[in-house]
Amino acid sequence: MLCQLPIDPSLQPSPPAYENELPTYEVALTLPPSETPRATKANGKGKEEPDVIHYIRPTDTLLSLSLAYHIPLPLLRNHNSLFSDHLLAARHTILIPSPHYTGPSLSPSPDPDAGRKSMVKRFQCRTKCVEWEVAGWYLEGSGWIEEEAVRRWGEDEAWERAHPKDKAGGKAKKR
Repeated sequence: MLCQLPIDPSLQPSPPAYENELPTYEVALTLPPSETPRATKANGKGKEEPDVIHYIRPTDTLLSLSLAYHIPLPLLRNHNSLFSDHLLAARHTILIPSPHYTGPSLSPSPDPDAGRKSMVKRFQCRTKCVEWEVAGWYLEGSGWIEEEAVRRWGEDEAWERAHPKDKAGGKAKKR
């Protein structure tokens, strides 16, 4: 059973008055100039201050970053083109808008060896080299130039196929 109460029309508020023209969609989406994406604030010397880079940690959320930097959450989302809080997990960094925060980054600096570690992993995938140290030696010997290290690995593999070891003595077979 549904219960319906009689509603007195005189108790309902009147609808808002409409203007002659409705605003366009583009106007409705624009933010005030102080909150535009990628905005920078000019300090007293006329120089623009760059955005602060925050390195994402596994425990970071948009809400925690908004609270830590004292920035409105919608502004943080808009400045970084994040339409959902779940998109933060796919990023390594997030930009903190300079007009709203001008202090230092509250995140620790990233691991300085992260680039070399990823290069060693790529080398291992390309060459099927399972030993981390061996992959590091090839890259270090080639000046951390991945293509050069892969070329040297290929040359060594070709030499080993051309000169197989004898199972008993460990020396190359005579031809």
